[in-house]
Amino acid sequence: MHTRASTRKAESSMIYSRKYHPDATLLLIGFFGAGKKTLGIIASVALHRRFIDFEAFFREKTDLSPQAYIAAHGSAQYRTVEEDLTRELLTKCSNGCVIVGLGALASNQQQILLKDFAQEHPVVYVRRAESELRRYVGTGTSQDKFERVWQVGNTFFETCSNFEFYNQTHTDSRDFERQLPSSLKLKETERLFVEFVRRIYGLSHRSPFSSEVSPEVHTFALQVPLDWLDSCGNFEILDSGADAITLLIDIDVDGKDQNRLQSQLARHMATLRLHSRVPVVVDIGFSPRKIDTYRLVLEMLLRLVPDAVTCSLSCPDEIIQWLNSTKGSIKTIATWHQPTPLGIDASQDAHIPVEKATQFGFDCIRITGESFSIEDNLACVAFRQRLIQKSTIPVIAYNTGISGRASICLNPTLSPVVPTSMDATAVTLLDAQKALTSCYLTTKMRFTLVGQALEHTLSPAMHVAAYTACGLPHSYEAVQAATLSEIRRLLEDGSRSGVAISIPYKTAVLPMLDEISPDARDINAVNTVVIKRRRQDGQMATTRKGYNTDYIGVRNCIHKHLSPANAIRDGTTVLIIGAGGMARAAIYACYKMGVRQFCIYNRTLENASKLAEYFHHWTHRSGTHLELEVIESIEKQWPTRFRQPTIVISCLPGQQVGSEEMVDVRISERWLQSTTGGVFLEVAYGPCKTPLMEQMLPFATKGWVVVDGLSLLVEQGIAQYEIFTKRPAPVHVMRKVIYELSKENGTQNRKKTSTTSVSILSVRITHQYQTDKMTYQPAIMSASLGRAWLHDLSYKIDQAAAAGFQGLEIFYEDLEYEARKLSGTDNPTTTHLLAAAAHIHGICTTHGITIIGLQPFLFYEGLKDRTQHTHLLEKMKLWLQLAKSLHTDTIQIPANFLPAEQLIDDRDIIASDLRLLADLGAAETPAIRFAYEPLCWSTHIDTIEKAWDVVRRVDRPNFGVCLDTFNIAGRVWGDPVTPTGRTDNADQELQKTLEWMVKEVDVERVFYIQVVDAERMRTPLVAGHPFYADGQPARMSWSRNARTFMYEDERGGYLPCEEVARAIIQGMGYQGFVSMELFSRTMSSEGSHVPVEHARRGIKAWEMLKERLQLQ
Repeated sequence: MHTRASTRKAESSMIYSRKYHPDATLLLIGFFGAGKKTLGIIASVALHRRFIDFEAFFREKTDLSPQAYIAAHGSAQYRTVEEDLTRELLTKCSNGCVIVGLGALASNQQQILLKDFAQEHPVVYVRRAESELRRYVGTGTSQDKFERVWQVGNTFFETCSNFEFYNQTHTDSRDFERQLPSSLKLKETERLFVEFVRRIYGLSHRSPFSSEVSPEVHTFALQVPLDWLDSCGNFEILDSGADAITLLIDIDVDGKDQNRLQSQLARHMATLRLHSRVPVVVDIGFSPRKIDTYRLVLEMLLRLVPDAVTCSLSCPDEIIQWLNSTKGSIKTIATWHQPTPLGIDASQDAHIPVEKATQFGFDCIRITGESFSIEDNLACVAFRQRLIQKSTIPVIAYNTGISGRASICLNPTLSPVVPTSMDATAVTLLDAQKALTSCYLTTKMRFTLVGQALEHTLSPAMHVAAYTACGLPHSYEAVQAATLSEIRRLLEDGSRSGVAISIPYKTAVLPMLDEISPDARDINAVNTVVIKRRRQDGQMATTRKGYNTDYIGVRNCIHKHLSPANAIRDGTTVLIIGAGGMARAAIYACYKMGVRQFCIYNRTLENASKLAEYFHHWTHRSGTHLELEVIESIEKQWPTRFRQPTIVISCLPGQQVGSEEMVDVRISERWLQSTTGGVFLEVAYGPCKTPLMEQMLPFATKGWVVVDGLSLLVEQGIAQYEIFTKRPAPVHVMRKVIYELSKENGTQNRKKTSTTSVSILSVRITHQYQTDKMTYQPAIMSASLGRAWLHDLSYKIDQAAAAGFQGLEIFYEDLEYEARKLSGTDNPTTTHLLAAAAHIHGICTTHGITIIGLQPFLFYEGLKDRTQHTHLLEKMKLWLQLAKSLHTDTIQIPANFLPAEQLIDDRDIIASDLRLLADLGAAETPAIRFAYEPLCWSTHIDTIEKAWDVVRRVDRPNFGVCLDTFNIAGRVWGDPVTPTGRTDNADQELQKTLEWMVKEVDVERVFYIQVVDAERMRTPLVAGHPFYADGQPARMSWSRNARTFMYEDERGGYLPCEEVARAIIQGMGYQGFVSMELFSRTMSSEGSHVPVEHARRGIKAWEMLKERLQLQ
């Protein structure tokens, strides 16, 4: 790329203060496919603002999409209208909005308007990897053309914006080797972008350094060179317990390729944000020979909104003034380096750089020297002490070099440490903490967990592992306490620095405390007590302050696992099971997340009533509003004034106090009828799953995410660690030790034959890229809800979700029509198709629907025309891209039904052709599977026996079958051309087929199944019949016009489909999605009632099948 430098030169003349009115409108621009709309919606929700898409605004004003307007009136007229509408939009909506969709055609007029808007508003260029954008353009576009388009667009977006966000495509998220649902990737994107926006508006309160002259604990910054991130294979070390991360930029090395540097900086900043929770400081090495490059890099960094940037006091004053006038909410750290040890020459004017930094508006200063002797270190400490006496900003001071390592350890603010794998001569966090301990500058702390039934607790091991990883000398032990007096003795023991309170003492301990945090006071329960001792009036005074980290753990668990379809909104209801201290924390956590409606169920009704009464009084005192209702018994119906719960939290202990007996509580399934599922959180953990957890596991197939107590243990443990130590927790260490210990203790269940995918920290059932089986979830084919030229796909998805479907087969016709609609053209390009696929995935994700496959890839195998065969191989490459954009791993291939004269009747050739597809799919990451379906009218492969023979010949693990009750029963049992509607010996032939299928077909190669019936023809389907088509197989005409959903006897359904389904599910042991693939003349009926009616009929059939086969 060759335009970036000139772009930067133009931008340098523009001064952005980057300080905005809190309500200033946020504007997102960028290439098509960068994710602007998704990010815009996320920002509008987080900021409580109106979301505006320019395309929708344009359509509202002109009754045409931009593409349609250009087609009708030409580009010149469009640009005139675009300019007018852009000016109107930016003028009328300058506050309280999030706007996306501007800049699509990169017009000069719009560029001027956007640059002017950026003077007082944040305009964010949403970047995406060029390889990702290339997917949207399509393989048909040459590299040269793509580069030209990219250069023009990139120049336009850079000059119009004052910020950049790199929308990183997350690799497959894994949770301790478990594949996580795709919805969690969107959660990470949400977290990163919301934090980014908050930093823009100055709403983030994180600071990379303390403003205290003598901070209570030493802080450390993990040094990460820019080029190291390119080769790092383990980003876990970024979350190692350091207080900040410093990204190091070497101007002489990293600044050589300025055309690449901006994208590299944006990408690596996104990586640091993704893999760490601490502030990011960017440290630019100063070179007097490269002043222009230095300023250019500073400009790049301000656009990325790090928490802090450094700037050398040796650079020209105008650059320093420019930086501090345009930094916005970013902290600036002045740097000063001298080639001699700090403090050796007491006569030097050490205060001058501090005064200059203060005068120019820096927030902190770092002064470094070069050490040649170990003796220099104490002088450096004294040097810093002299400076801080008069400085109004924090001072960082240390010597560099091997001899200066002690001064690094003794410097209390943002001392530089390196990953253990990087440099043996530098200081690691472990080295620094051990050095402080050896110098008695870090006090050894003793923490104790106290309560009853602690036999299976993993907390001590988790905390001790974290202390050890960070070099802290602390200890953490567990003590059983039979009485409250024993806790009092622990709180009064002078050797302890903190006590973790477990059941049943979380409320009873309150009178023993001197202070209680506001959250713990509201909850009226404490699980963390910090004990501080200080000298006051000549005597030692002890303060015991109580906190509650249980609610933090509950809040984080719910937030991380709540799907977009169940996002908290008005009317969201929570079911609380239990009435103790943890129940109080759970209600408070959900209240803080925005929930206002709660139902409480507890075996002891009196305690449930007391809990409800407590929060009734609390809401009255605090001026808030909560609705709480106690459910008296599991026989009661769910309260009609509340929606079905989408959050259920069991706050009961796993075992009876004082015994090994499990707490046996279950709830009514009538309380679990949310059509979109929800989150079930079990706060208890132990070697065995609780009966309630066992009850909830099957509901994972209905959209429920089941999270066990280990997840809560880690989340609240992170908060407790940070309260006790006042240091960031090494999260990956804590998770890993819980994972390892839980395996040893038998808490993890990973049997290959399990009907659910049980994660160590949560149970998540997801079809996408998953190898473990699920139980059963209902799906429907998109065209079964109405043909694409009559019924909008988004409306059909709405109706499928409302009915309760959890999976969707995408019919290619629907995808193509969606691309036509979005692009405004009747001939959508590859780019349009891929964009439509991504759009469809977004709609489905919003509804909590999984796309289970893309179909049908027609007329491929066994062709005599090998030129056409080659063409279809190329077409499959597009389909593989479409599958990825849809976030599905399955493509369905119906067995070929072209006329026999066009096909080769040789199964080896058929298998060889299909093997080519399987190998193409296997080369993708993750692999794409192919579900081969024998149609009852296919030319050569028209039975399951023949199809399975082909699958065996293909011999690839990603090539299997789709079994359809209609196509199986409609071939060996039903016949539309006979007066009886049946074949000869129908019952015997069906029985024979089903017995063979159960015995021979490997269920692991059954990728999904379809269940539908068909009408019995009143007269044989031959010439003269309304459905007859000359040259078309009768069974094909029958299928296209007269399928019904199962159990629709009143519509003429008559095939023995239940027997086929029973053989597949109960005989073969199939588990997974069960799809309703209806083809019928009613699909072509007009009216919005068609998708509604078809969805209703389909889910009714599913419910009947589920009941008759007793499916979970």
